[in-house]
Amino acid sequence: MTGALAAAAPGEELPTDTAACEAVLPSLTDYASFEGRDPLRWAPPDPAVVAGSNLDARWLADEWVSVFGTSAVRRIALTSFESGLQSTAEAFRAHLGANTYYGLPTLSPAEDWEWPLRIAIPRHSQYENLRGKLENFILQGTPVARLITVITAEDVNTADFLVLWGPPVQALEEIETMPTTIRAHCLMLLQDGELEFPEAQSRAVARAQQRTLAKAVVAANRSQAESWLISLIFELSHNRDLDDALNSVVKPLPALCLDSSVLKIARLDHFAEKVSQSLETAPKKWITFDDVVDLGVKFSKGTFGVRYVSSLLRAALQSAGAFLHESGGAFTTVNIARSAKNSGVTRAHQRAAAPVRKRQPERITQVTIREGINEPATFEPGRHYQVSAWIGAAQQGAFHGLALRQEMLPGEEEGHLLTVTFFAPLAMNGPVVETIYLPRVGDSTRCAFSFETGTDLTRWEGRLTIAYLNRILQTYLLSGGVDEPIALHPEMATQPDWQGLDGQTAYGASLVLNKMQRTRVGVAQAGYRALAFSLDGLAKEIEQIEMKIDTSTWEAGEFQDAQAAGSLMLLHYLAKHGAQLLNAVKAYAPSDAAGQTWLKTLLASDPIQVVAANLDARLPIEFFYANPYPKDKAVLCPVWTAETARESCDGCPNRDSDHFCPLGFWSLTKTIEWHDFEAAKQKLPQFAPRAFAIEGDAKSRRDRLAKIDRVLIGISEKAGEVEPKRIGELIESIEQAGLKTVVVKSWDQWKTHAKEGFPLLLLVPHSLTNAFEEECIEIGGESLSGGLIAAEYVANGNKPGPVVLLLGCNTDNLGISFRSFSTKFMLGGSAIVVSTVAHILGRHAAPLAAAMVREIVAAQSRPEPVTFGRVMRDVRRNWLRGNLPPVSLGLKCYGDARWRL
Repeated sequence: MTGALAAAAPGEELPTDTAACEAVLPSLTDYASFEGRDPLRWAPPDPAVVAGSNLDARWLADEWVSVFGTSAVRRIALTSFESGLQSTAEAFRAHLGANTYYGLPTLSPAEDWEWPLRIAIPRHSQYENLRGKLENFILQGTPVARLITVITAEDVNTADFLVLWGPPVQALEEIETMPTTIRAHCLMLLQDGELEFPEAQSRAVARAQQRTLAKAVVAANRSQAESWLISLIFELSHNRDLDDALNSVVKPLPALCLDSSVLKIARLDHFAEKVSQSLETAPKKWITFDDVVDLGVKFSKGTFGVRYVSSLLRAALQSAGAFLHESGGAFTTVNIARSAKNSGVTRAHQRAAAPVRKRQPERITQVTIREGINEPATFEPGRHYQVSAWIGAAQQGAFHGLALRQEMLPGEEEGHLLTVTFFAPLAMNGPVVETIYLPRVGDSTRCAFSFETGTDLTRWEGRLTIAYLNRILQTYLLSGGVDEPIALHPEMATQPDWQGLDGQTAYGASLVLNKMQRTRVGVAQAGYRALAFSLDGLAKEIEQIEMKIDTSTWEAGEFQDAQAAGSLMLLHYLAKHGAQLLNAVKAYAPSDAAGQTWLKTLLASDPIQVVAANLDARLPIEFFYANPYPKDKAVLCPVWTAETARESCDGCPNRDSDHFCPLGFWSLTKTIEWHDFEAAKQKLPQFAPRAFAIEGDAKSRRDRLAKIDRVLIGISEKAGEVEPKRIGELIESIEQAGLKTVVVKSWDQWKTHAKEGFPLLLLVPHSLTNAFEEECIEIGGESLSGGLIAAEYVANGNKPGPVVLLLGCNTDNLGISFRSFSTKFMLGGSAIVVSTVAHILGRHAAPLAAAMVREIVAAQSRPEPVTFGRVMRDVRRNWLRGNLPPVSLGLKCYGDARWRL
């Protein structure tokens, strides 16, 4: 800072810059009629006049009083980060007694803070000391300690405080390398040195606010951070405003950026009022306390009437001393809110549920394209264009997509932070990820992307992908050319009648595989970043991996078990090529520190959603190999066989090029979920809307599969030719697991029984080609063309639909059209289809099917919910550990792998 305000000690006289002082005055007189508790927004004069000038603080204070009178303005919001304003802010704060901060723009409606207040801290080791001290404080169990909870930033999507080290630029980099998006009501930037937001940092502050929808950004001294964080909670528990609380506990005074709405929302009396309202409108009548509550009437642990508790709470909160002690109104309110939530009295204690349950007008994805101020009808060579995208009421944008209805989104929250990814291969260096805020009612905020067309343009294509917590909701192809009108093509959309995402966990990452500009492209996204890579450049590795596993002669002695020469050679081969394939994708990541940090986040992601829109846009990520590339003479890791309970290679001393290990493959350590576009609706040249396995109606749990207690079985007559006993063992194993079985001998019998609504369909078929060169599937000696497989062969309309195990021969070879079997069963109404990318013989298919059924039954019996993706991972892993041929590596799961059993 420069000037008298920065340099003058108390009583010290410095020359006054009269011109600069007088330049401030007109901006003050503009607000002479200002009244109220809200902040006064002060737009300063030309910053160049103020910067470097000697402002007389006493003179400025006197002039201020002459305008506003003796009652000082409580808080002032500066409207800009321009150079020189820091000194003015200090002047207002020091000499006028006003809380002064930079005013943040309102990006979204204010959302209620959650008490106990959630303090999110990154997992990184540099935060361990702070985390440890806060957790130790919480363990003390004092009233203040019970008003906060410490959570890991990478594991949540909403927090009240997000604590980060460093200035805004460093904090923004850390935010953007997180594995998923996070909404934070307040960003706490803990740093050493100057606590200010100079002009150089202003863009980072704005970007960090946009990324997190923060209502407050605070720069504070990191020294003794845990002490003043605890003191801050103490002050807030006494119902103080956020800026007052911060200024009273943080020394030196913090630098603040605030959206003024936070001043109300962060107050404890606002939270208490919401709790009282939710109790008054609660549908249930009883609340159970797990601790003593004193509302004038002391409630011990037990069950009490909601309305009675509500009336006593409202009366207690209206008393003059309600928040004098943190053990009083603060602890009481938080305890009642927690008890109400745990008792199921209120679904969300921050608000009454009834008003937001009404169906809102349909909102759709909308896109507008501009060249300057014009909205072109076609693309022209060598021009600059801007794409704007948002979700809102119809007939606003130039192009309209599909509906994204209210019930698609979690019911617990007022609004949602969505990511929109845009990529045009020939016009951009890489994909760009922006965030939009979608409230429960009304339009979302807008995001914008820019690109330039080449001078040799004939046709242009770009893709928009909308995601929530890395889960892809919709994808669109935007296309046009010199002689082709600009158009927006829906590619995939989550079913609009799906109940929502509130029962779902976040994806670690998502991949979209498709064609653009005549090239096969993959785009991987995690959190706020994405990278694009060419599938054409990976085609040779993909072909070699698929061909190797598909042509393995499983009946030969070299594959008789996992330790046989052929099995070891196959694992070694797949490890080599899987490492090459993954390394080729990794090479597309930015080489800077932030890019490599994000790449580590991407590689650690789990579960992973893969959306493939074209038959030839394939990427066998199940065979991605995460360990070092194995040498030619590498041997199987001895830890793999010695430590049968090990689930990853973390900490293994043999994680090197001298060894290969099955746990290096993604399919044995991650949940991988494939979604496909509906092949039957390819009226658009290459695309069609439909995401698999997003089923359900309002009467069913969308995250839970139907209880699997019986199974419909169809078996090829060829399955038992070599080892007939395997078929009998399969049936016996299923029945021993406690399931009822119905075995059919023909497709007519299959179709008849399918109408009964079996939760599990098991096929051990043979695939062949008929006289019309159509791919067919055979059971009981009778073949059925893939074109005839429809809903009557799959489900009876129950939702969720059945799990289909399509095991045997090759039911999912992407190089030829066998894949249609999986597609047809998905389109017929199944929730999940498990198929094979290898020619699995009957002698292996039957025991593999038995292993899958046993794992499903075991998962159902566990006390905690188990996802189907975990079942798939465990089946692959356990099969290989059973000293059996590595055919389980050929399993592939279509549909939502996060269905719970």
